[in-house]
Amino acid sequence: LLTPDRRRIRIFAPGTTTDWELDPALPLADAALHHLRWTPHAGHVVFTASAPQGSGVFLAALRSDLKKIETVTRLSESPAAWPDAWLPDSAASVTALPQRPAPAPPAPPASWPASRDGLIFAWEKAGSSANTVTLQPAGFALPGRSGALDLSAGHAAAPADAAEKIAAACATGGAVSLQALITERKTPLPGSRRFLSLCDAAGRDLLALYRVDAHLVLRVRTGDGAIERIVLSPLGIEDDRPFFLTLTLHGRTLTVFIDGVKMKTHTLDGASLQPWSGPAQLFAGDPAPYGHAPRLLMSHLALHSRALAAEEATDAWRALQPQLPPRPVRHKVKLKLLSPAPPPDPATPLALTASTWQVEQVFTGTVKAPHIALLQWSRIGGQPAPLPDMEPGRSIELFISAIEEQPDLTSQPVSYAAGAEALPLYIDTTAPGQHPAPFPAE
Repeated sequence: LLTPDRRRIRIFAPGTTTDWELDPALPLADAALHHLRWTPHAGHVVFTASAPQGSGVFLAALRSDLKKIETVTRLSESPAAWPDAWLPDSAASVTALPQRPAPAPPAPPASWPASRDGLIFAWEKAGSSANTVTLQPAGFALPGRSGALDLSAGHAAAPADAAEKIAAACATGGAVSLQALITERKTPLPGSRRFLSLCDAAGRDLLALYRVDAHLVLRVRTGDGAIERIVLSPLGIEDDRPFFLTLTLHGRTLTVFIDGVKMKTHTLDGASLQPWSGPAQLFAGDPAPYGHAPRLLMSHLALHSRALAAEEATDAWRALQPQLPPRPVRHKVKLKLLSPAPPPDPATPLALTASTWQVEQVFTGTVKAPHIALLQWSRIGGQPAPLPDMEPGRSIELFISAIEEQPDLTSQPVSYAAGAEALPLYIDTTAPGQHPAPFPAE
């Protein structure tokens, strides 16, 4: 800045209250300074000056700490309204002035779904009030990490009227796009499980995404009602790593994207989606899985009655990446039950209990405390949850995680055993009904 008398240059240091003045010592007596501007070079400023005996454009070279003007060069004897000067290597120039710039505010999270054109269904996370359709949990579906729905031992369904509108919109437009953020865990083969399915009133698939053994498979009803089965990808399961699927179907062309990258294009035998008209059902998860059921978490489901472009698939994945939680750390341990927790209020639809356990052996991970409190689901959907038949003194092998891995659970009601609240808190990550048998009583 210029001083009020326009005789000196005032420098301000970013992030501090410090400032100082520099005298350019011009060859023009009593000259007034005007139009002070930084050049693209960090150590030079340019300005105009006017005095009774003349005027001109001047370039001032500052010392690297900006505390002194080392040289002043007259560039022109004619005044300029907006002087400027270009110097070599301007882009690489820096000063020695210590700076404490204020950090830029974080960018607001991108909205989801990334595209709303043709959107007929959107479900982001459990408990969200902004969903266009509410999925109703059934069986032993549970709240999962970061708002996802844990479908390892249950499923969720959309209202029948909403499912019928979804199917009708796709049949009318002759196109559909499906998006979902899916997290799995390796399980023994064989196994077949639906991840997401749009069915008719009799439960026959219209559009269904399956895991069949080690493959991702799609079933589509087209044309005269024939079912086409397409192997989408031999997708290797990485424990607890979410993958984002975008699938588009328009006419006879099916395109599959995983994490925003095109994986496959397939041409169907039939083209029409007319058989989709009529009463329908929409499920997340599988009401009747076959074989070993995998650990399955799902969120960010969306259906469009049009084919999304490749750029939209990429944009949706980019919008989700900042929201992805780190993979949980699971510990395989052998525990001995010390004190069971009191039963929760039977009127509570969803509740946890915290019992106390002795850590007998750690197979994987690092659990250093000799005694822990362990959270387990005791009521799910208003019903008692299946837990292993345990008495104090019995031992069992379990996979557990620290409470920090799933902070979403801190808002759930918990019944604590005596002394449990003073112990390190862990979560039993076994899906309801899938616990191993306890060791025999000694």
